[in-house]
Amino acid sequence: MTVQQYGSGDTYSVEAADSLGLGCFQKNQTFWEVVSAKMPVLQNAAFQSIVGVGPPETPAADSWDAAEEAFGNVTEYYRNSSKPPESLMKRAQESIAAAVEISRTPTMLDNFDIRTFSMCLGKTTGSDGYITWQDTTHEVHPHLFTRVQILGKHTWSVALANVRLEGGSHRGDTSLGCSGGCSALMDSGTSLLAVPSSIMDVFEKTIQNLHTDCSNLHELPDLVFELGGQKFYLPSDAYVGEVAGSVPQYLQSFVRLRKLNVSHNGSSDVAMCHILLMESFSESAHGPLWILGMPFFRRYYTSFHVGRDHEDRALYIAHAGHDCQPVPEDQAERGPVRRRIDPAKLHVPSSVVKASRRGFVNL
Repeated sequence: MTVQQYGSGDTYSVEAADSLGLGCFQKNQTFWEVVSAKMPVLQNAAFQSIVGVGPPETPAADSWDAAEEAFGNVTEYYRNSSKPPESLMKRAQESIAAAVEISRTPTMLDNFDIRTFSMCLGKTTGSDGYITWQDTTHEVHPHLFTRVQILGKHTWSVALANVRLEGGSHRGDTSLGCSGGCSALMDSGTSLLAVPSSIMDVFEKTIQNLHTDCSNLHELPDLVFELGGQKFYLPSDAYVGEVAGSVPQYLQSFVRLRKLNVSHNGSSDVAMCHILLMESFSESAHGPLWILGMPFFRRYYTSFHVGRDHEDRALYIAHAGHDCQPVPEDQAERGPVRRRIDPAKLHVPSSVVKASRRGFVNL
């Protein structure tokens, strides 16, 4: 039995197995079956499962890290010439047993021998999103893709640098940070972008000066940055949108939606214009931590290549067309879409939880 911790709550699960189908693929797959959950978002959720597609060795690596931490807690008592509590001993024993078991069972990517998969989310509200298993598009049409080397050992993380606001009615460039380098987790399970708190402050001041009420998104600047030395951009709907409702209490440690000071008629039925960004509070060996969530995958067709080894592991990123297919830049969907979100339905993954609770994250 194990506990999975998310920003939106905890799930309590037991190891199970069943026949799993992915299109024409069919195999017996081990998975965590949720038997109990303290996750309010599930009351209105449209999803029934979470499919982990992190690097295949990550679950085992994370499990052994947890076992090492539990073992260290027990050892600390003996070093201080005292006997550890039974509960601590039991937890260490369970952690080691779980790590051994997880190391024996293949992840879904390994079990189905998936070496490359791709993610793209439709840009307009209510449109479809796609996961393409065993994708070879980047090999067939290499001219459409930019290769970005993976930075982290057990995460889909990349080097991020030179973040700025550029274009629109905004005059010149406004540097937001990361001139000395940052790191970015690529996470399709994060509803919004997550940025360092220091950058949020600069961001808020700049956007406030542009006096937007979410009706003039096309006049707002793009969010521009570099991944692996290559330039990328996200339109203004990646960071500004309408919010109907308030952030639930269980999310308030991770999500702080900053309201823009514009006039409205005071009706509670009117959605307010907010900066749609989560705040990250963690550092990494490569600088402050960002999380590039769903807004990135609405703009770019992204292929995750597992590779033979760490040097071969990479992202292959292309501009996405209206049908969520990779296209040349001049055929890409560029403009922003006016969005309205319900904070109660935001999903916050475990990566954000770790980033908020730890001062340093190992990638």
